[in-house]
Amino acid sequence: MLDIPVTFDYKGKTYSGTISEVNGAGGGTYHLTVQNHHWGALLIQQGKWRLWSNSKPDLMQLAYQFGALVEAAKSTPDSD
Repeated sequence: MLDIPVTFDYKGKTYSGTISEVNGAGGGTYHLTVQNHHWGALLIQQGKWRLWSNSKPDLMQLAYQFGALVEAAKSTPDSD
């Protein structure tokens, strides 16, 4: 499972959280968690990153940024 630490600005505040790959979802689906709260689902649809959040719909503007982090993390070989 892939867990990616993230720090981002949202509505004038800086937040830290994790983008985690969802097991059993067929790949390509991730959850954004901040302070142990689910903030949204990041997924790639028709070649574009989307960030769905019922409580914070304006997070969609960060989808490309988070998607780029996921792609970079997936292309980095494991350091085992």
